[in-house]
Amino acid sequence: MRLISLFLALFLCFCGTAYAETAAPEADFSDWGIVHSNLGQVNLRAKASASSARVALLQNYDMAHILGAENGDDGKIWYHVEYDGREGYIHGDYFDVLTKEEYALRTGIGTEENAPSLSWSEGEMPENLVPPAYPVPHYVNQLLFIAEKEVGYTEESSGVTKYGIWSGDSKAEWCAEYLCWCTYQTDRQFATQLFNNIYPNYTGNNTGRDWFLQQGRYVSRRGMVPGWGSQWFKGESTLMEANSYIPQPGDWLFLATGAEGDTSHVAMVTHCTYNDDGTVKVHVLEGNNPSAVQKNTYALDYWAILGYGTVHDVANITLKEGNKGEKVRALQTLLCSAGYFKEQNITGTFGDITLQAVKQFQQAQGLVVTGIADLNTQLRLEEMAKTSATPAP
Repeated sequence: MRLISLFLALFLCFCGTAYAETAAPEADFSDWGIVHSNLGQVNLRAKASASSARVALLQNYDMAHILGAENGDDGKIWYHVEYDGREGYIHGDYFDVLTKEEYALRTGIGTEENAPSLSWSEGEMPENLVPPAYPVPHYVNQLLFIAEKEVGYTEESSGVTKYGIWSGDSKAEWCAEYLCWCTYQTDRQFATQLFNNIYPNYTGNNTGRDWFLQQGRYVSRRGMVPGWGSQWFKGESTLMEANSYIPQPGDWLFLATGAEGDTSHVAMVTHCTYNDDGTVKVHVLEGNNPSAVQKNTYALDYWAILGYGTVHDVANITLKEGNKGEKVRALQTLLCSAGYFKEQNITGTFGDITLQAVKQFQQAQGLVVTGIADLNTQLRLEEMAKTSATPAP
């Protein structure tokens, strides 16, 4: 009976209700749905009637198990659901049936941590896919799902977009606003904590790149960051070569098209593929291209790519006076472990105290004394920390 009722509800959905624009075969739908109301909450009623007793009050994005569906006294579909051990009815206008993909994204059931994208059906995954070098967190698939649903959105003739309105500047050049909006929506729909944590909330040039730099999750395409210095992959003892980092799903790609080198555009990486000649192509989702959300590709060595805000902490970087962020904090912690720094001075800011500590360490280790924590200095500190952490036999 439940399947017959659900089929009836889905059939009516295809015939012009709120679900018509995302209609799909019944086999694509799960037995679950989520609350979705402009008021932010919906009543769970004892019967398929707005006049019946309220069983519970559900909030937007609460998920309920569908037991069946029937016409209410208003002539519209009501879903018979089970929520938190209680049964009741939710008006169909405020309850979205989840596809199997959406259900998997919300629960993690049936997903793989290293899957580059859940948006590919079986057999659709590119044969020339570059396998991700690092595990793809479930939240990345959730974010990519939200972002890909926006493909085709076009700004109004006046230049106004919903992303700009959301960010406070309705006519903004909205590539960053699109990605930040998607991050915010992912947190709302999937109860993640990405906004201002894994990803930044920003609008201005360089702000997003600098946020990733301070988080310690930025990789320059050329292997060197102006104002900081050279980079190297964690666990390696040689400097990073240009174009050696292959971006991962969920990374943000920053471009600079002006001579000044400021970031002028940002996109989000979905996956990478090999070309026939063995070179790599980066696939992205991006806003404001030129007036819509679009899929796009860039050659890995494309001249305008500055670098990537990364999901994972994959690289270390030369540190010097004036730098701030998590990498500086890690350096200060290593200096403290080696006996050249006091714990109360660990601030994440490379000032004069850190400068003098680096010089003292370099002198004691027979390194060139510069006060700059380069590759050799940081590798020596890491080696000392490993040695001190190894228990005596």
